[in-house]
Amino acid sequence: SSSSSSSSSSSSSSSSSSQSTIDVEPMLYNTHIPTSCAEKAVLAAGSAAMALYDPTRDDMVAALGETTGVPALRAMLRRMKCDAVGQEILRIQPIVNTKTVDMDYLRQLPTDTFGYAYTQFMDSHGYTPDARAPVKYVDDAELAYVMQRYREVHDFLHTLTGLPTSVFGEVVAKWFEMLQTGLPMCALSSFFGPLQMTMRYVPFAQLVPVSPLFQK
Repeated sequence: SSSSSSSSSSSSSSSSSSQSTIDVEPMLYNTHIPTSCAEKAVLAAGSAAMALYDPTRDDMVAALGETTGVPALRAMLRRMKCDAVGQEILRIQPIVNTKTVDMDYLRQLPTDTFGYAYTQFMDSHGYTPDARAPVKYVDDAELAYVMQRYREVHDFLHTLTGLPTSVFGEVVAKWFEMLQTGLPMCALSSFFGPLQMTMRYVPFAQLVPVSPLFQK
């Protein structure tokens, strides 16, 4: 009877353990953190709330993009596979950081080149390509690379468009990215970003004295 009870307890524990790990992918790349659908839902909700409250929280914006962006990433991957340049990028999987890009060389290029303009943008804001967070919650190595690539070329967009890194500039950049990528995180920023600007500037406007012209 004792042996039977112990066996039953062990079986129950094993069953419980297997259920607790169900729906969790194994580690697929170096920075991957396997998560279940339920865990992703919690991460998505929490990161969305925090990203809306404080858009400067890059870690929350990143988590939101990863936990809600898989359908968009699949669509981006399909488009890349249908394009010669996209196919080459997927084959080589280049990474943009200071180990792979010679920033000093780019600084010496002619002033009308993209490389020079890119380093001027980065230097003027004190940015480094190493600052982009690695992908963690995407359960597919190829899709994870697409997300990483999206992050690493964000500053390319600022360089090409001349958009500032202010709240206004980032909202406009997110409109570009929403139309190009279809990522829900970009849509959220595009539509709720202007509300954030209103919330920031209304208190300032209320502090400004009313002009005598409007007091008459």
